[in-house]
Amino acid sequence: VQNALEMAPYVSEYAARLSMIFDQNGMFASLTDAFGLRYAQAIEQYTKALNVSPSASLYSGLGLLYLLMEDFEKAIQCYRNGLRLNANSLELKQNILAAYHRWGFKFIKEERYSEALKVLDLALTYSPFSYILHYDRAIAYSGAKQYEESIAQYKLVLYLEPNFSPAKIGLTSALNNFGIQKVQANAFNEAIKLYSEALEWDSECREARQNL
Repeated sequence: VQNALEMAPYVSEYAARLSMIFDQNGMFASLTDAFGLRYAQAIEQYTKALNVSPSASLYSGLGLLYLLMEDFEKAIQCYRNGLRLNANSLELKQNILAAYHRWGFKFIKEERYSEALKVLDLALTYSPFSYILHYDRAIAYSGAKQYEESIAQYKLVLYLEPNFSPAKIGLTSALNNFGIQKVQANAFNEAIKLYSEALEWDSECREARQNL
């Protein structure tokens, strides 16, 4: 349960319901026991309950199990099914974004940047103004050494959330790295502008100052 809440911290209201699984007979079984067994058994319990009485909360719980297993496609499908039953569920909307975020970041950690960007583009159809998703995209672009796109994303993040300091750090780094690319292409005037802008965002950036 603790792991579940760490992976999906938005679901505080769901924490109480998370401790139980609704079985086919209308009784409640302990989720703690289910987690002591295989995830598949817990999924089976949720599936039985959904066959008897589908509900948005049950789809949310099943989605969380898939999320714990890092089966992101199935998790997202569960959340979508839940939204069909309760289109106004803030919990489900937050959970679907959390699933996309974790899916995209998994690809980023694996250096599969193009795949990460595809996932994050899908996520933005649900929440186009999520600064976290745009921040994820900025990281993916930087990882792919597409610094111009990364810089644009970081600036959008800071427009949406001006005090988000990780974006300022990322932006400074992307500007510096883009400057290095320009030097390698003998575009020295452009490099100077990029290093100077990096220092505007972070006057203590040693790398940009040295490169300048």
